[in-house]
Amino acid sequence: MRIFILFFIFTKTTYAADPFIEQLIKSIGNDPDSFEIESQKEYRKKLKLSAQTKLFLPTLSASTSKVKAKSTFNTNESEYQTTSLTLEYSLFNFGSDYLRYKSQKSSLNAFHSTSKVTKIKSEYTIAKLLLTKIKLLSDKKIQEEVISLKERSFAISRQRFKRGNLSKNDLLIIKINLSNSRSQLASLRQQIHQTDAQLTALNTQSELKSFPWISLFKKKGIKNTTLLNFDEAKNPELLNYKYLAQSHTNLAISEKRKHLGRFDISYSRDLYQQDETDDLYGHSTALTYTLPLFENFNQDKLIQQSKAKATTAEYIYDYQKRKIQADVKHKKATLQSAFQDFQERLTTLNDANFLFSNVLKRFKKGVLNVNDLILEQDRLLATKKITTNSIFNLHLSYIEFIHVNGLLLTENAHFFNNKT
Repeated sequence: MRIFILFFIFTKTTYAADPFIEQLIKSIGNDPDSFEIESQKEYRKKLKLSAQTKLFLPTLSASTSKVKAKSTFNTNESEYQTTSLTLEYSLFNFGSDYLRYKSQKSSLNAFHSTSKVTKIKSEYTIAKLLLTKIKLLSDKKIQEEVISLKERSFAISRQRFKRGNLSKNDLLIIKINLSNSRSQLASLRQQIHQTDAQLTALNTQSELKSFPWISLFKKKGIKNTTLLNFDEAKNPELLNYKYLAQSHTNLAISEKRKHLGRFDISYSRDLYQQDETDDLYGHSTALTYTLPLFENFNQDKLIQQSKAKATTAEYIYDYQKRKIQADVKHKKATLQSAFQDFQERLTTLNDANFLFSNVLKRFKKGVLNVNDLILEQDRLLATKKITTNSIFNLHLSYIEFIHVNGLLLTENAHFFNNKT
């Protein structure tokens, strides 16, 4: 338990200062899908409120009319005005209104689940763009370092060429190799501009230049994260289909109950006004039973439509449950594999740096030829790029595993606690 508490404290303090998460929080609302969901929130609440208040509140309406009447038997005209205030209340409809309320309640819950699913998708889109830019900036930095190395190698090679210790062909090889590296740098800059354009479209400007959780992976690894167990009762995508099935089922029963009719009570207060006569007041009370006999199969159509939607939602729920469970296993295995590769890449990068440093020293002394130098330069470049790609894949796999479990990074979900 002490380990759990200490780790929880650590995650809170670390997470709050995470610039990557802060950038996500700022940007997630700029995605069009998230904005669309957010704009519907009040409307969805009102649907439930409307169905809820219909259960215990009456409807109140006022009407007024001004009438001019002329008889066909004489030329006399009469003019009068009537005003009515009517109160109507549904006494009993065999549970139809209550089931409709339950349907709207489930529909609102489904909307909340859909909202979270949309946020997860938006979060992934933005997180991947941010990581992609970081990766491209890292590749660009590596490429600039390699170009700097090759420029120094080219300078050394020219000096050796002038002294007659290096052939012209070897000098040209180094020159062409340097030129190709500069071309690759130009390509990386173009890719960065393209990524920036996508971020700008989302109204996002990122100054992040390094991967956010390298230190965390080195110190803590991923063990606590992979201990996370899939919980279908909390997965928003599954909850969405579960609530939709409940909503459509209740709506189908509600429409079916309407065949039994309904009892309503109404009270009306009336005012009759006509020139040269006193105002007349009246009131009326009515208890009405309405039984629908034939409505061109409109009621049956709604029942069958709701049943079909409920059956479809239940089928999709079962399908998505199997799919997500399989995805969780796959993403977990991918994350574990990515972490193993990350550890191996860090070791290999240290070895490649050490090897190139020795080769460069020996080349300066004239012990090694140009081909040896170029071989080690390319090996170092490839190792650095592979390492960057490995770090990128680990971060992306980490996010994907969190998201497939129905959790959001922006809700502190990417730090998990080991309770054992």
